[in-house]
Amino acid sequence: AGFTVAAAVGAAAFACHEATSREVLPNFASGAVLAVQVTASVALAVHIGFESFQVLFGSVVGLVVAYTFGDWMRDMDADVLPGIALLWYELGAVAGFLMHTVFRHPVLVALAPL
Repeated sequence: AGFTVAAAVGAAAFACHEATSREVLPNFASGAVLAVQVTASVALAVHIGFESFQVLFGSVVGLVVAYTFGDWMRDMDADVLPGIALLWYELGAVAGFLMHTVFRHPVLVALAPL
């Protein structure tokens, strides 16, 4: 349990440091949400073990897709709602996580004919 907590807290600290240095975090609440999400993802990945690659891979794929299609959110973040781009990225990471873990079977069934 100690390694799980250490890995999760270390990953959250790294993510918050990177987000702060890139000026993505507009306020403390956004940083707290980011830290909780990263802590939960890494703790689950370490706890699951071998299949944890799906947790981390799903989160990264969702984040990359959200960032790729997030130009309009970055514009809105700069002009209208500070922090909305970070929320978009976090939702993408959660969607990717769910697609690769919880909804893995239905997604594979839908993609298998391709």
